[in-house]
Amino acid sequence: MTLREAAEIVGGWVATENYDVEIFGPESLDDSGPGDFSFYGSPKYLKNLRRSKATACFVPHGFAEEVGPIRIWVDDPGEAFAKLLLHFAPVPVIYPVGVHPSAVVSSGAVVGDEVHIGANVVVEDGAVIGLKSIVCAGSYIG
Repeated sequence: MTLREAAEIVGGWVATENYDVEIFGPESLDDSGPGDFSFYGSPKYLKNLRRSKATACFVPHGFAEEVGPIRIWVDDPGEAFAKLLLHFAPVPVIYPVGVHPSAVVSSGAVVGDEVHIGANVVVEDGAVIGLKSIVCAGSYIG
């Protein structure tokens, strides 16, 4: 993702003419490196921002200090970071509701509604599987 795309997503303004710089993921100010983005939301972290190796950092409007990371000015740096974070999160795995035909579930087990019980699962007498639980393939619940 480019800085231009990131700024558009969060409604920010980039402090560089090189809008096509790539960022690849989120990181804290202290642990960041090239390709990472982070955020600066409090003056108590100014030292961390100055040392940061991040490519870009969300900063509040009015932040004028020259720092290493490319600044992206936004209304709320933490909120902008969280919003952009969603674009880097993996696609969630959706498990279908139901019991796989190869699973063995004892009649003495209690199984809640909307559960997923995968292939080759064994659920024994007295086990309780709660509402919306996910039991992945090959699991044993005694």
